[in-house]
Amino acid sequence: MKIKAKLVNNEVLTAREGEVLELICSAKNDKTIARMLGISAKMVEAHSSRIYEKLNVRNAETNARCAAISASVARGIVRISI
Repeated sequence: MKIKAKLVNNEVLTAREGEVLELICSAKNDKTIARMLGISAKMVEAHSSRIYEKLNVRNAETNARCAAISASVARGIVRISI
């Protein structure tokens, strides 16, 4: 099953954070995201942390990625299709 995410309402994120969020929502890991965007995995982690902060997701949560996906879909920022 392939998951595809599309950023549809980017009112709170930078363009790069939007790209990272789309790939997070598409079930990509940090190394894959870094390779796809031509940045380091540490930079992906930094963008992810800012995304979590802007979406009011605590990075210490057991699965911050799932919480960020849920929050972004609920706020209409991302649309996910399978």
